[in-house]
Amino acid sequence: MRKIKGFAHLCTQMRKRDNSLLRKPIFHTMGSLLLVVGFVCSLLLPILTINRVRGKVSVLEKRHLAEFPELFDADGNLTDGIQQGFESWLTDNLGFRSSFVNIAANLQLKVFRQSINERVAIGKEGWYFYTRDHNIELATGEFTLSEVVLEEIARKQQIISDYYESQGITYLLVLTAAKTSIYPEFLVSDQNVIRSTPCDQLEAYLKSHTTVQVLNTKHRLFEYKPKGKLFWKTDTHWTQLGAYAVYTAICDELDRLGRLTDNAVDVSFSEQLLAGADMSALLGATGILGKEFVPTAQWQKNTVSVQEGELWDRLQMFNQNDPDGKVNEVVLYENPILSDGTLLIYGDSQWHPARGLPPWLGECFQRVISMRIRSPRPLLDQIAEPDVVVFGCSERMIDTILTRPLEVPIIASLPNLPQKEMISAADYGDWVGNQGVWLDACNGQLLKTQGEVPLNDSDRMVTLTGWAADFNSDEPFSDVYITVGSQCVRCEYGIERAGVVERFQRDSLRRTGFRAAFPAKWLAESDNTFVFHCVSADGKTMYEPIQYHVNISV
Repeated sequence: MRKIKGFAHLCTQMRKRDNSLLRKPIFHTMGSLLLVVGFVCSLLLPILTINRVRGKVSVLEKRHLAEFPELFDADGNLTDGIQQGFESWLTDNLGFRSSFVNIAANLQLKVFRQSINERVAIGKEGWYFYTRDHNIELATGEFTLSEVVLEEIARKQQIISDYYESQGITYLLVLTAAKTSIYPEFLVSDQNVIRSTPCDQLEAYLKSHTTVQVLNTKHRLFEYKPKGKLFWKTDTHWTQLGAYAVYTAICDELDRLGRLTDNAVDVSFSEQLLAGADMSALLGATGILGKEFVPTAQWQKNTVSVQEGELWDRLQMFNQNDPDGKVNEVVLYENPILSDGTLLIYGDSQWHPARGLPPWLGECFQRVISMRIRSPRPLLDQIAEPDVVVFGCSERMIDTILTRPLEVPIIASLPNLPQKEMISAADYGDWVGNQGVWLDACNGQLLKTQGEVPLNDSDRMVTLTGWAADFNSDEPFSDVYITVGSQCVRCEYGIERAGVVERFQRDSLRRTGFRAAFPAKWLAESDNTFVFHCVSADGKTMYEPIQYHVNISV
């Protein structure tokens, strides 16, 4: 009996030992399995949460993320650079990327004092600078305007100025100096010094070669520099003190031109601890640069921000139908204290209301309209009905913004030349259009019959496209004009028209396309007609006028 109990005790002990042996491997196996699963998930989760939205913009880095590359070309072959394109797409769109970018940005900036983004240069004493659009070259003196660029800008600015003068509107070009032009001493290189920059170049050139009213804000900014910080250390934009310096310069210039409705408003400043935005975002981590003390404005406000009513609705409608396909920032201020004066601003981000310019100018005009557009638009002018137009251009983009294609009518006068007839189709041996002119469309509507032009009653501008040629010599005209009553515009002529070459089998007729625009209200004084006047290829004679009648539908 004792042996049986002893055996039973031995079996019990062995069973306990076996269970403990079994439990231990199972514990280790489960732990290893969980570790493997966790590792696999850490690899798969960024892939499973990958961005699938095409054209997505990184809020942190202020840029579009790379899109998935095209795998095959039109012939069914693998596209060139597919590996590089795929790697860029994968790197930009993996899940949790923004968190990784944030961590990397903090480490690189705060530990190694290096910028994670080539678009941001780290300067002295906590200053940061945007490196693109000639910013650094402004400080080193490497960015200057060539004679060709100066001539092109002067020609186009004169056309814009002439157009507004013909409408009884004062036009002022405002050149806004760059941060690196005002504070070059805070860039790392010792070569960065205060010097003559494109603002100074263009101001001098326009004043000596044109009648354009131009304001170089650089002079006033240097006057205000001893008073406080004019630009953020951690942002590309000026502070409210910098904006106020520009505001006073604009008011002085408009007062000199006799177009300031009321005196400049008095503003006081106090230092406040605030956070800049764009440099931190470019460095990949919101708030990475912290806050800084900047001068902040206080003033007696009379202006009211308006976001309703007929005018507001029309501005929004214009915005939605912008030819560039952009949704622009629209600002409308009204001043109930004043009874007249409308100012229209074509500006960029420096003219944002938070920086002060539109509301301060609203203290001087009954109405201020500001839209973030980089070229004057006659259609917007027709909606705003301004007394004064201000076109603000940042110095760092002078060479690109002020050389853009024109969108205003080119005001002109008909040359005093003898007239002659266009060669007949019978003598030429082929069809020659409507006496050498063919109008394709008006405001995008194709013409069904030459001589008759469709127009909607709501259209405020008339935009014409077509081609015209001197068939007496099989060459382009030397000039093409359109008269509407007492008004005259010169067509933008010489646009390439491959279809004309194909139709007449003459390469000499390639650059015969034209484009022209004029306000629809001009038609009221011309019985809804306009007339083409074409100057011969040799420039010595003018062909007989060609009249078109406008049919306006309600």
